[in-house]
Amino acid sequence: MYQGYSKNWHNSGRANILHSKDDVVFGSLYLLDPTSLHKLALYEHGYNLMSLKVFDIQNNKYVRACTFAINSEEPHVVPSKEYCNAIRKNLSDAGLKKEANLL
Repeated sequence: MYQGYSKNWHNSGRANILHSKDDVVFGSLYLLDPTSLHKLALYEHGYNLMSLKVFDIQNNKYVRACTFAINSEEPHVVPSKEYCNAIRKNLSDAGLKKEANLL
């Protein structure tokens, strides 16, 4: 969901993950060692680190992963064109070109 303002993206909306049973979120998986995950968590203020099972399309199987998710919905804000393009590029680079075009 796009919500809240991002200081890093010209005060446009930012994409957040809101826990919602049976919903689908497309994204990329990155392998992080515990130290790197801890460093990343320091920048993710206001988010909860949650564990989940995700489907890895490259290996065609479910794997355990984690993500940073929000607890509540803030007002929706339109994201900047640059922010959307960054998300599209990440999806496209991960082989999710069809999903990238949905944004």
